[in-house]
Amino acid sequence: MCGFEYTSKMQRMFTDTGLSRETTERFRDKCNNSNKNLACDFNVMVLGANSWPSLGTSVAINLPFKLSTCVSEFSAFYSEIHQGRKLTWIFSHSKGEVVSQAFSKRYSFVAMTPQMAILLLFNDTTEMNGAAMLEALQIKKEHLFPQLASLVKGEILKVKEGDVANLDETVKIELNMAYANKKMKVDLTKFVVRSEVKQEAVEVHQHVEENRKMVIQVSNLYLDFFLRKFLVMVSILYFILKR
Repeated sequence: MCGFEYTSKMQRMFTDTGLSRETTERFRDKCNNSNKNLACDFNVMVLGANSWPSLGTSVAINLPFKLSTCVSEFSAFYSEIHQGRKLTWIFSHSKGEVVSQAFSKRYSFVAMTPQMAILLLFNDTTEMNGAAMLEALQIKKEHLFPQLASLVKGEILKVKEGDVANLDETVKIELNMAYANKKMKVDLTKFVVRSEVKQEAVEVHQHVEENRKMVIQVSNLYLDFFLRKFLVMVSILYFILKR
């Protein structure tokens, strides 16, 4: 990608960012005017799929009530102001902050949305097995267990029964009541093994290679055209000089 196409796409990306802020403000104003309490602070980035090719695919997950309420309310609001458009929620690229008072100190955890969904399950219990989590969150195994492993690695949760290295439906997870950290605000996103990032890098690389091939083909076409034109001009000039 180069030249006008690159500039145009960058401009659309900046436009999306600005419009997202405006849309979020309009959504907040509507909630305030209608006295709706969303139970959490909520910000949305609405990005065009054509301008943001590396967003990846959506991860289907049954969000806890506090999060699902925000999503459903915003989806309804967006459908009202933009009829015919389809929203796809990319939860693997969203994150939030969870405040916990379950430990000896009060902590704020910055977590990806799937991580938050797992942590909020422990509001009602101190232990749960993998099968129960799959049932509660309605999420695929390949999406749940890497997120669960990140929380075990971050020591928020710990394995009570099962193999730490190979988490599955049979593993039993419990809240680590002995958790302690010097920091009051802890970033849990750094513990996520971002295998999807590698896939995105591959997709972006393929996209760049395809655009590069197109540019090379166009360049070769122009080069061939001008070369032929030059040869014709040389032939005409030679013919005139010979005469």
